[in-house]
Amino acid sequence: MTDPITASTDKLRAWLITGGDLAEGRHQRAAVELLDSAGLLDRRGLRTHITTRLVTDSDDRHHLIARVDWRALSAADLGPLDRAQRRLLDLAVSLGGGIPVDLRLVVCAELGDAHARAVLAAVARALGLADAVQISDTPTALLTTGAPGTGPR
Repeated sequence: MTDPITASTDKLRAWLITGGDLAEGRHQRAAVELLDSAGLLDRRGLRTHITTRLVTDSDDRHHLIARVDWRALSAADLGPLDRAQRRLLDLAVSLGGGIPVDLRLVVCAELGDAHARAVLAAVARALGLADAVQISDTPTALLTTGAPGTGPR
């Protein structure tokens, strides 16, 4: 099997996203996207908690996927992290592994615009609204694209 520690970040990202899409579910993919937004996919300390395997989809095609051991990652030492990286990691571990997180500490003004958008996008994906909601760079950060019940109130 291919080693996640030595794989390129692009390959690892693709395996993790494929794993989320084919085997692990939308919460896993949302969590992986948060790790990516935080710039953590290249950290060796994170990669030691990722495994790969071959799966077969419904069309009998084989795919290499990766999955994160979220419980182990929650206790791992990834080296120095800034506040935004720590908050995104905590939220990713919660979404991906069901490990409780205090949202008051995760969702705060200290995140900055880019990381706040990453949190919004992850929550939309976890809710199954990734195709119905678009997160933009404009002050009107939440734009609906036609999903029933997602419009402004």
